[in-house]
Amino acid sequence: MSFAHQFLAMLLAAVIAASGSNLLRRRRRRRLLAQATEEAKTPYGHELASLVADRLERGDVLSYRHRDYCGLGLRFVAPEYIYDRA
Repeated sequence: MSFAHQFLAMLLAAVIAASGSNLLRRRRRRRLLAQATEEAKTPYGHELASLVADRLERGDVLSYRHRDYCGLGLRFVAPEYIYDRA
């Protein structure tokens, strides 16, 4: 086998290996996404929702605060529950 043939064979093997690795990563990513989606559908129940609503109605706020952007928070301003930037 000539050098050119050997080089092309090695190059092809590298491309196949990279494609296979990429395919495995995509499959793993899809599997993890499907798993996370199923977990997100798990209900926490009315009891927990009721406890959170009671705390919010007493004036507590669910958020994280620091000097920079704090993300999102949840609070109650009668008659609405507000989920917005903290």
